[in-house]
Amino acid sequence: MATGPQSETADPGPDPAAAPVLDYEAPPPRRRTWIVRTVVGVVVLAVLAIVGRRFYDELYRLREAPPLLVALIFLLWPASRYPAAVVMRTSLRALGTQLGRYEAFMLQMVQSYSNVLVPRSGIGVLGLYMKRRHGTPLADLGAVQVLPMTLLQLFTIGVMGLLCQAALLAPGGAQPDRVMALCFTAVAIASVLPLMVPVPKGGQGRGRIVAFLARLSFAWQRLGRSREVLGRAVITHTAMLLIRALRVMLCFRAVRAELPYSGALAASLLADVAFVFSITPSGLGFREAAVVYSASAIGTTHDIAMAAALLDRLIGTACNVLVGQVGVWQFIRPALRGTPALSKEEPGPAGVTPTAAPPPAR
Repeated sequence: MATGPQSETADPGPDPAAAPVLDYEAPPPRRRTWIVRTVVGVVVLAVLAIVGRRFYDELYRLREAPPLLVALIFLLWPASRYPAAVVMRTSLRALGTQLGRYEAFMLQMVQSYSNVLVPRSGIGVLGLYMKRRHGTPLADLGAVQVLPMTLLQLFTIGVMGLLCQAALLAPGGAQPDRVMALCFTAVAIASVLPLMVPVPKGGQGRGRIVAFLARLSFAWQRLGRSREVLGRAVITHTAMLLIRALRVMLCFRAVRAELPYSGALAASLLADVAFVFSITPSGLGFREAAVVYSASAIGTTHDIAMAAALLDRLIGTACNVLVGQVGVWQFIRPALRGTPALSKEEPGPAGVTPTAAPPPAR
């Protein structure tokens, strides 16, 4: 077969100046870390049991919870996780990774399921799946988890918490809690400060760590400059927090306590802050303590708040285990075995590929 002259526009091959798309695998956690977490978890449970003894007389309210309300609370648990899936899906799409809606939702449930078993282990399971199934760099997932899914959520929590405290100043309202107001103010300010720090561009060089930092810088800058991603994240987080507050209000109704929605919103927001900084499985003990602390500020008693918090914990754990296990069967197990997951992929945005490398430094 005759061959003509090579075209001058032929592919010259890989650019050596371009940052390599390599993933950095974090070292396995040390045994000492697991021992410390286990000890802290046991101590928190012991303190919760000792302090909760004074509220044991109110736990009969759990047995009297109306089945219809319990079923509605159960449905609100996955409904409150879906907005987080939307934020993750939108953010990863901006970085070139395409997820289906159902897939993103089930991955969020799997992440919650993993956190119930081992504290903060959900991100590891999610990262392993994204790497095997979609080839998503760990740096991309890390940037998504930190910027739109954590910092923007904390900012939204802080602003909404301050609005709740301001609403208490209305005639007939309760007295605002100074500690809660300071907490929400600190959270709102602290979550914005990292966004104002300029992120350096990835440096030249080779190696997994250099490639990881280069990709992390690229992903952070792309997400931070996307007003559409950040704006949609704040709006979606707001909807998620409102759904969580509705769930908390129904938990109080289930234990025969009439609590206004504004009070449930304040308690739910404080519990969300406690969950972010918790070190126990699924924030066990931290969320309950936050709800109990907010009792006086939202117009209820500590024993009723403990009963409502425990009811929310029991229903949430059951939902995370049942739905999360389905997600493990559908997505995580096939990915580990190297078989296609049971999900339909949608076409990605034009010009963006899941492993698109950051442009070379000039």
